[in-house]
Amino acid sequence: MRFLPGDTERNPRLLIPVLRFAFRAAPIPAAGYLAFSALGGVIPTAVAWATKGLLDGLATAPGGSASEILRKSSFLAALGVASAVLPRLARYWQTRTQRAARLWLRDQLFQALNRLRDITWFENPVSLDRIQLALNASTTSPELLLGAVVSSFQAVITIVGLLGSLWIISPVVFGLIALSSLPVVFSQLMQSREQIGLAERTVQASRREIFYRSVITSVNAVKEIRIFGLGDFFRERMNDETRSINRAEERLELRSVRRQAALAMFSAVIVGACVVWSATRVADRQVSIGDLSVFIAAAAGVQGAVLQLATGIGDGYRSLLAFENYQRIVTTAPVAEDSPTRMAPLSGDIEVNDLWFRHSEDTDWILKGVNLRLAAGKATALVGLNGAGKSTLVKLLCGLYEPTRGSILVGGRDIRTLPRQEYQRGITAIFQDYMCYDLTAAQNISLGDLDRFNDRAAVRAAAVKAGADEYLAELPNGYDTMLSRIFFAGDSATNRVSQVHLSGGQWQRVAVARGLMRHDSYLVILDEPSSGLDAEAEASLHEELLRGSAGSTRLLISHRLSAVKDADAIAVIVDGRIAELGDHRELMAVGGTYHRLFTLQASGYADAGR
Repeated sequence: MRFLPGDTERNPRLLIPVLRFAFRAAPIPAAGYLAFSALGGVIPTAVAWATKGLLDGLATAPGGSASEILRKSSFLAALGVASAVLPRLARYWQTRTQRAARLWLRDQLFQALNRLRDITWFENPVSLDRIQLALNASTTSPELLLGAVVSSFQAVITIVGLLGSLWIISPVVFGLIALSSLPVVFSQLMQSREQIGLAERTVQASRREIFYRSVITSVNAVKEIRIFGLGDFFRERMNDETRSINRAEERLELRSVRRQAALAMFSAVIVGACVVWSATRVADRQVSIGDLSVFIAAAAGVQGAVLQLATGIGDGYRSLLAFENYQRIVTTAPVAEDSPTRMAPLSGDIEVNDLWFRHSEDTDWILKGVNLRLAAGKATALVGLNGAGKSTLVKLLCGLYEPTRGSILVGGRDIRTLPRQEYQRGITAIFQDYMCYDLTAAQNISLGDLDRFNDRAAVRAAAVKAGADEYLAELPNGYDTMLSRIFFAGDSATNRVSQVHLSGGQWQRVAVARGLMRHDSYLVILDEPSSGLDAEAEASLHEELLRGSAGSTRLLISHRLSAVKDADAIAVIVDGRIAELGDHRELMAVGGTYHRLFTLQASGYADAGR
């Protein structure tokens, strides 16, 4: 996976898809936002010329028609009302557009993340940085980019109108004012590039800050934090990351202030000189008092519009740079193929052929030419010491990793040629590191089969098989009890009694019930499904799991070899290779690794019983 900071060019053509998303997400609000902003851009020029007309009329004909004066002053007053109302109307449509665009962008991003073929994206610091930057972009880009584009569009309308007015009255002043505006725009672009560079340099610190903050407030971590006195340790680390980010931001801001202050002074001197020159021409009666008002309004208006344009371009440029991270994930991340129809049920043996795997070229091999056959409808146990490669092989069988070399065949078909989501629909996996969802008991179990999410009878049946029904049924609200310490089930004022948290063993049985919801799986993987249970409960659960999944191809993983000794075949993995293969009697007769581990465990139980 090549996905490093700065590994793609800054591409201004990204502006096209960025602008497109606003009109796809909210076409009417986006059009309203653009229209009212454009009208707002015309107002300053209209006000300048209306003021000129009124002043010239008063200066040249003091006793002129009262109706004419009233008409001109009323028009100027109407423009004042419009200048007050239009920004508010534009802001209303802007916020509507931004809310819709933010939802649409975030949805597109999470659709892409949910379709990622390989979970190594979530195990790699570089890709996690990019995902975090993309999440930030999906939140901030709608506001920054839409505001920047429309604000720049409005500023251009204002600048064109006012500079055009200056050109009509004095090409010299036009040239000077236009020339003084260019450095401001370039300065803002430079600042935006520096800011996005800062974001990329500090994203690791930002993620660490979030990590320390979440640890301090985590329900799962609070016991160790209190026992080991880790609260202040993590707090100081969190503050250190914040301080490092603040220092980097302050250095950038100081450079920006120095640069922009010098440019602002330069522009102010030029504008002041133009106003003085224009005033002397009025005194010499070479131009009218109305022309002077246009000079002043245009000079001040152009400077304000140029600053607005520079800010808009800077924000837009910064948003585009940040949006690249979003585009990389949404458009270039490897994703699983979507299948429009359900594929035929899988059948046949699962064959692992010369399977090699490592996370990258810079890391060691985890699997080194694994060859293994999981007989259809039979139970195969996978045993070995920690770090031997068991979990990695399971992830490959589940389609969560891509093999570096070799293949996995199901009924003779390479799983890489199968629609990934369809393949995974035929798998049930009960993992040792199971999830505890902050949902109701019924919902926690129902997640195992979304097609039967509201099937309470199926939920109850799965809980019975997992040995969880007895205590779930006795909860305050039965299966509708919220299993959480951080959320209430709806209105906190009326559902406080329904908040319950289970013990570790009880949670494990809920996780097993979740796995049993998918009752028609081709492949059932039991990865230490009873590690938190006592020996008697473990034996009972294994018997139930094996009986409940009869007919499926089963892969059993357990450190307690007594729990898997009745499997049809037992594979011993050592240092990334299958070292022994056979049933319990055959492996005990060989006298190898399995014999040594089983005998060691058996003697430990015997010693404990004396």
